[in-house]
Amino acid sequence: MSTEATEALFAQLKHLNPHLRDQAMVEIVETRDESTIPRLMGILDDEDTTYRRAAVKTLGAVGMDAVPAIVEAMLHSENVTVRGSCAKALAQVAVNYPDQPFPEVGVGGVEASAAG
Repeated sequence: MSTEATEALFAQLKHLNPHLRDQAMVEIVETRDESTIPRLMGILDDEDTTYRRAAVKTLGAVGMDAVPAIVEAMLHSENVTVRGSCAKALAQVAVNYPDQPFPEVGVGGVEASAAG
């Protein structure tokens, strides 16, 4: 996918229309590359609540591959918004993939976060 197309999809995650945000989310997941998860993680502290929530939902749709990055940020970010967004993203992964075993790193991260 071209850089311009990718930029347009990420911009669409901010759209007021939830159907257009969902469409962008699906396309981002279907065309993801090695930069997708880090880019979504970078949105988790954005001031735009709609954009941040769309990133959380998209990370949940990415699924198990996103769990290590989510846990890393949840345990090590100084930003309370990022940590909260990470907890929500982990929940989204679990909801979107109920038939897949949740990665041990995810379980351990949730336990460590709850204990800390």
